Amino acid sequence: MELDPRPVQYKGLQWLLIFATLTPLASVFLYEWSQPLERQAPYLLNATLAVLLWGLNRRAHRRKRFQLAMPIEVQGLLLGLAVSTVVVARLTGNDGGPILPVFSAYVMFVFASVLGLHSADRALLMCLAPPTLVLLWPSGVLWWQELAVLVITLYLGFAARRQINLWMRMSQAQLRQNKRLLEKFRTLSNQDPLTGLGNRRCFEQRLAQSVSEAKRSKNALSLILLDVDYFKRYNDHFGHQAGDECLRTVAQILRLSSRRQSDTLARIGGEEFVLLLPNTDKRGAQRLAEEIQSRLLQADLDHPQSGISKRVTLSQGIAQWHPGLSGDALMHQADKAMYESKLAGRNTISAA
Repeated sequence: MELDPRPVQYKGLQWLLIFATLTPLASVFLYEWSQPLERQAPYLLNATLAVLLWGLNRRAHRRKRFQLAMPIEVQGLLLGLAVSTVVVARLTGNDGGPILPVFSAYVMFVFASVLGLHSADRALLMCLAPPTLVLLWPSGVLWWQELAVLVITLYLGFAARRQINLWMRMSQAQLRQNKRLLEKFRTLSNQDPLTGLGNRRCFEQRLAQSVSEAKRSKNALSLILLDVDYFKRYNDHFGHQAGDECLRTVAQILRLSSRRQSDTLARIGGEEFVLLLPNTDKRGAQRLAEEIQSRLLQADLDHPQSGISKRVTLSQGIAQWHPGLSGDALMHQADKAMYESKLAGRNTISAA
């Protein structure tokens, strides 16, 4: 599972816009307070643009989570152009003489851009390109000093970006691993280890959900409770290993007979199984029970100690949900019907 880039881009861009608001305002209060308004204008316009973009993004975010007011590349370019005006103002300050501290501000801007836009390559390049080109324009600073500062700054900035992206990939890998472990844990906690069907916990959860859904939709809901006849005698005669294999065969027959994904198949006891059938009435459950009985007969599993047949058989009880019936009551009716099958001589199907 890959991380959604929108939260990272939204939060990173908003953080960068806060930096782009506070930095020019701090420059005005610290360095340009005594200067004419036209000298302060680039700083104030830069801060105004950043605040405006921040507010528009917040408004878009309220309409749709992590939505941006405009593409992140466009916002990055606007921010880069705005910062370029500040760089020009600094380079042309002091009667046209260059001001070397602008490189310190440029270094800070590069790292702020990398931290804010590291997940959007084109936005990062569009944001950094305008001020970088301005600094490369001929000025009073020696060209090799300019080039050295720019190369070192950009190298450190993009190295930081690579490191951040590496951390993100590691976090994504860890997230995928945690998701796989969680899914495996959920599967194991809801699965019978012998047959691979759902266990009692899984069945009880699905029963409660299915009853609630039936109450809302007024659709039919049926349940089949199955018990392997004289299974203790089978175990005593063939051994527990053969008994386990017999249960696995019965489980496979249930899978082949119930082919809908909405059905729930579970083993809820030693030799007891259950089928929960949404959108199925008692007649449909009866047909499915007869198919299971037929498939089991075709499987031809020897059971010389059965007393009613030379083959493994099932006693089945069917119950259909109706309004006012709880999940436990539905289960009780199916259990009562299965008990009637046993009283009727086993290897039969009874409906409540």
